[in-house]
Amino acid sequence: AKTPVYVMAALRHLGKGSDFEDSLSSEFRISRQMLSQFYKFFIRLLCQKSIYDRFICLPEDPEDIAACMKTFSDVGLPGCIVSIDGVHIPWERCPAEYQSWFTGKGGSPTLAFNVAVDHKGKILHIEGPHPGTRNDKTIVRCDSFIMGLKTRAKFSDVVWERYTANGEVVQEQGPYVIADGTMSAAKK
Repeated sequence: AKTPVYVMAALRHLGKGSDFEDSLSSEFRISRQMLSQFYKFFIRLLCQKSIYDRFICLPEDPEDIAACMKTFSDVGLPGCIVSIDGVHIPWERCPAEYQSWFTGKGGSPTLAFNVAVDHKGKILHIEGPHPGTRNDKTIVRCDSFIMGLKTRAKFSDVVWERYTANGEVVQEQGPYVIADGTMSAAKK
């Protein structure tokens, strides 16, 4: 099979949790052993710092920051720079001695991350991994990006406009993130 087929199978496994034994092996017509070997190689490749830093990064120059914020502004969220949420990834082979650290409310061991994306869904920042016992409120306190926004160490020079209830234009400084209720820990 060609490399794109292996990549599609690896991405399907990552995205949907499909197993190599039955569904992926028969769907892609590749042996379970070959899929498993490629998957391990693919994950190691994705985790290399050079690959990670190339594709997972916050906008830095003013044009990229403005473009990122424009997509949110276009849908009625002026001043927003990212959407962020906690993600728990199952850790199927968690060693027995770590299970109590990594088993949260879901009942099975997980690795927890906070993931920030732009409005198009591109991942711009990942905080983690953390033990699955940690919830979003705890992880956000460790998140250098969120804490940088809170302390104005990140993007403090970004200026944007909003309308008041009376229709007046007000300038604000420093972007915000959208999230579910877990970001309240960052406000305190």
